[in-house]
Amino acid sequence: MKKNYFILLFGILLSQAMFAQTTLYSEDFTGQNGKGAIGTSTDVSDVNWSIDVSSSSLSNGFFGFNADYFYVTGEAFAGKDTDGNAIWYSPSIDISGYTNVSLSMDAFTSGNNDNSDLFSVQYRINGGSWTTASTNGSLNNDFNLTVSQAGLTGNTLELRVQIDNDSDNEVTTFDNILVVGTFPCSTTPIDVSDLTATPNNEQIELNWTTSSCFDEVLVVAKSVSAVTATPSGDGSSYTANSIFGSGTEIATDEFVVYKGTNNSVTTTSLTNGTTYHFEVFTRKGTNWSSGVTISATANLGYCNVVGDLTYNTAITLVDFGTISNTTGQDLDDGYSDFTNQSTTVTKGTSEDLTVNLDTDGNYLVYSYAWIDWNQDGDFEDSGETYDLGYAQNTSNGPTSLSALSVSIPTYAATGNTRLRVLCQYYNGTVPTNGPCDGSSDGEIEDYTINVTGTVNYTYNNGWSPSNPIGVSNTVDTISIVSGNAIISSNTSCNTATVSAGAGLTIDAGVTLTTNDLTLESNSTSYSSLILDGTISGTINYERHVNVNGSGVTGSNDLVSAPLTGQAFNNFATANPNILNNGTLYLFGPFDKTTGQYVTYAGSATTPLEAGIGYRAGTTDNGTVTFTGTAENTTISIDIINSGPTEPAEQEWNLVGNPYPSYLNVQAFFNHEVSTGVPNLALFNPTTAAIFGYDGDATDGWVIYNLATTTSSTVIAPGQGFFVSANAVNVAAYDLEFTPAMRRTGTSDDFIAGRNAELVYLKLNLSSATNASKTEIYFNTNASLGFDLGYDTKVWGDTPTEFAIYSHLVQDNTNDAMALQTLHSTDVSNATIPLGVNANQGEQLTFSIADMNVPASVKVYLEDVVTNTVTLLNTSDYIITPATPIHGTGRFFLRTSDEALSTIENNLDTINIIALNRSKELVVSGQLQEQTLLSLYDIQGRNVLTVALNSDTLKNRIDVSNINQGVYVATVKHKDNIKTQKLVIN
Repeated sequence: MKKNYFILLFGILLSQAMFAQTTLYSEDFTGQNGKGAIGTSTDVSDVNWSIDVSSSSLSNGFFGFNADYFYVTGEAFAGKDTDGNAIWYSPSIDISGYTNVSLSMDAFTSGNNDNSDLFSVQYRINGGSWTTASTNGSLNNDFNLTVSQAGLTGNTLELRVQIDNDSDNEVTTFDNILVVGTFPCSTTPIDVSDLTATPNNEQIELNWTTSSCFDEVLVVAKSVSAVTATPSGDGSSYTANSIFGSGTEIATDEFVVYKGTNNSVTTTSLTNGTTYHFEVFTRKGTNWSSGVTISATANLGYCNVVGDLTYNTAITLVDFGTISNTTGQDLDDGYSDFTNQSTTVTKGTSEDLTVNLDTDGNYLVYSYAWIDWNQDGDFEDSGETYDLGYAQNTSNGPTSLSALSVSIPTYAATGNTRLRVLCQYYNGTVPTNGPCDGSSDGEIEDYTINVTGTVNYTYNNGWSPSNPIGVSNTVDTISIVSGNAIISSNTSCNTATVSAGAGLTIDAGVTLTTNDLTLESNSTSYSSLILDGTISGTINYERHVNVNGSGVTGSNDLVSAPLTGQAFNNFATANPNILNNGTLYLFGPFDKTTGQYVTYAGSATTPLEAGIGYRAGTTDNGTVTFTGTAENTTISIDIINSGPTEPAEQEWNLVGNPYPSYLNVQAFFNHEVSTGVPNLALFNPTTAAIFGYDGDATDGWVIYNLATTTSSTVIAPGQGFFVSANAVNVAAYDLEFTPAMRRTGTSDDFIAGRNAELVYLKLNLSSATNASKTEIYFNTNASLGFDLGYDTKVWGDTPTEFAIYSHLVQDNTNDAMALQTLHSTDVSNATIPLGVNANQGEQLTFSIADMNVPASVKVYLEDVVTNTVTLLNTSDYIITPATPIHGTGRFFLRTSDEALSTIENNLDTINIIALNRSKELVVSGQLQEQTLLSLYDIQGRNVLTVALNSDTLKNRIDVSNINQGVYVATVKHKDNIKTQKLVIN
């Protein structure tokens, strides 16, 4: 499933099955993204629910971004900043005839909801007054829980959900709506055992057992031109929905053969020897059961004039009886038996049947045989009728009928199929004219043949040639090539394969029995297994691993074990394409004690563990095969802040997705390991993010945090990544992965792509041999200062020798930011200090690597040394510096809705920070002559005034003699003044 509350919801479904509950209504909003209202636009087409936003105020947002909404996003229904009551309504749900009706739904918030916000779930029965659900039906503040109501009775049920919140960072979401009830009977009102069809010459009688489980019966005749009926209301109308199969319709004006309360119905004026099909429904209240099919042939006998023999008026019928699933059993006291017949046949082979006769009396037997290879109940299909010929008893003993050589066709359905043999028995001489009547016919029916052979079942967002769930056997194969296939009942197969990008879900309490389940991947897509039941058999995950590289690019990969428990020596033997020298393999975890990667020996018996990240590299850019256990429980990882003496290394821990499925990033961040302590709180504040490696060491890390991800962002199966450890919090808590984070998907492993839901720009700096990037995002939850989970420092405390980064626009602490997030309203008016490290004499190119900002926004790069402004939307900025560049002060990134024709001579681009370790104030940026810095205490007293040097981009002022405290610094040139608050300690 796709939802955060998979385990809880599945538990509800399982309990329903145990108590014979029926799903009366469900809604998980799959495939409905965008349905509802966003801003002033509403779309509720092709959905069965409705909304009312007349009492709310949904803003269109800024340049079409950050609009308020009450709609489906991430395949769940959410309301953001509704500023008034917005209401979602379900359709009317028919609950008549059901008991123990209950409703449930998942609900949760994000942002910072408070007492003024409202979430309400109500219901009404038979169009009466609205009632609040008894469990969590009325909520405010933040929550993550299930809303429910039990004990409902009546004819109709309606639901409504009300959301009222009043801030851009307040989002209330509900999902997985489910209404279930108990039918008053433990089984379907009519099943196959309740129905019999008695054919008699030109009529067929259908009989059933009356029961308090139903009020009325509807019998529908079906044929090639007729269709399966779905009755509704009182049954006077029904909807065609699927072809049934071959046969003959009773009569055009008799499509409905019977509707009433009797326990039988007889059809007349039928064609002798013709097979007819019926579907039987039962009604309880206004609810109709699923149809039960039954077939019968009018007068199942055949009469034949054989040779020149003559009739005798004395004709005796011998009933050969019925056998099933028994080889060589006599067919009624030794009159006849089968020989040379196996109960199991295989497609593409031939089997022989011989019908032997006994020595009693004088007789003539003329016989036909039918085999229902398609298992469709029709014994008249072409190629299914076999003429056995005739035999006559003589004084020399019995004569056998001719042997029947049966070729098992490739279209034969696997499993048990039916053989029917019809025999006509005559005593004495037979006249030469006139057919015999039906009373002279005997039938042997329902001899069972077990057909074996391979059926290749394929799931491509739907099953072909048919649904194998609960049907396929141990010789069949199952291939899932696209979409997510759900195994909902016990199923067997020889092998099962899940292609890259496809998914397999095995429900709780369900077992898939297979010799081999293989999960595939390639360099851009991965398969998913969400296992809540059991797999009996071997599981393999063929996980793509990047080729080993050298030099600047680095290559290699960070992976985790999608299947666990396998000893490394067995893993290495199975995967010789892991780069190795015969003894050591390029595969191993990150050793916290040394700050180095481990390289396993091929003989190492260390098991591959869940949630641990490993560095790996292959020789062929191919896949490696993991074999082991698919995890489906909570995995705890003890991340630590310790190790080498270099502080920048101590915080980093290499972990990984422990499941053979995709992992939802925001569910991982927000999961609480303890009340009020999410996983995100276990990371160092300035590096609270996932650091992913995309296979190229030249362009830094792919960073996932709350700014760069959406509710649908996922991490690939078998993907390793780095996280930092907050020394305080990780001493008390472990990082946790939970089954609720699992998803199916088609995404890549940290290969960045455009996401229309995010507003961002990515700036690239490159030379002939190096590349570096820095990222700027715009989000309603961010500010110009530091925001936990939205701003992230570069890897390590210091940028590399070749790097581009940014400094915070406000409250700068001199930290080099790999990713900085500003508020959404700043997208068209921001000035961001850039830091650059580069050597002299090498050509540098500044360019936009990717961006998704409003079309009206122009992005400029300002170089205060060359006094130039370059519009990066249309061209790159290229320079060859005569001296080394290091730090901030020279380059600024500006966004604007207007053209910048000249650089203004103001102090907007000046950056003032306090370096408490060195007891200095640093003023960065291009200054004009006669610029002064003054420092004032909180009483407004001037404690320092110095003239700044305009010939350098970075002025350093010693403040070691200044007392600790809060101060205000001003930089003044003529009429231009910049003021900034500082803390000196």
